[in-house]
Amino acid sequence: MQEFLARHNIAAQKVHDARKEPLTPERALALLQPADELCVAQGKQTLRIDLTKRKPKAEELKKLLAGPTGKLRAPTFRVGRTVLVGFDEATCRQVFGV
Repeated sequence: MQEFLARHNIAAQKVHDARKEPLTPERALALLQPADELCVAQGKQTLRIDLTKRKPKAEELKKLLAGPTGKLRAPTFRVGRTVLVGFDEATCRQVFGV
């Protein structure tokens, strides 16, 4: 992800170091409050959820947001009204508009 950001001159406005202060899935749900779309990279697939049309239950969202440690998966970005979890280059290109 760092290479992708550097290659496209994208700088984060706010960075949260999950190694120093991990986010629980409950706290991660707060990232979705202003979001209209959730994109979750899962292996070679990306799940896109239009949150304006479909309101998944909190337990389903926690499973999508949490990694094997039970904490928020990295990398996670909020770009406008889209939350991007995990890394998939094609999805990142779409979300970041590059």
